[in-house]
Amino acid sequence: MRMWSAEPNIRKFWGCSMKRILAIFLVLLLCGCTAHEFDATCTITVDCTSVLENEALSESLREIIPQDGMMFSGDVEFALGESLLDVFTRAMQDAKIPAVREGAYISSIGGLSPGDCGPMSGWMFTVNGEFVTVGCDAVFLQAGDTVAWTYVTEWTE
Repeated sequence: MRMWSAEPNIRKFWGCSMKRILAIFLVLLLCGCTAHEFDATCTITVDCTSVLENEALSESLREIIPQDGMMFSGDVEFALGESLLDVFTRAMQDAKIPAVREGAYISSIGGLSPGDCGPMSGWMFTVNGEFVTVGCDAVFLQAGDTVAWTYVTEWTE
């Protein structure tokens, strides 16, 4: 009398599954699937030099501000069609610089928030040297754009 054994069935099951998993992995690898596909680059700067001589800045914040006042400067890859809000948020995450989003508004960068250097202080941004009158969620970058985030101590600067 022949005894039934599960061993051949288990080997057959796992062998087949491993082959399928390997095949799927190879297909994904050959297709070049990545988490993000970027097709453009922009330059982003985050400048807070205006606070270096500001007497209203607390000592605790003064310690986190870089000596030259530049929190970030670099080229950032992005996919055409991404909003400035998404591109900027990702760039700050990659650089490990905390940036606080409140809806479509960036309220704090690197721990520096509106009002830290007086009632009229805060972050403003330009694209290619022009102040933008919409939120950064409504700005869609083009290849080669230059975005400058600047902390101002008076809105008239």
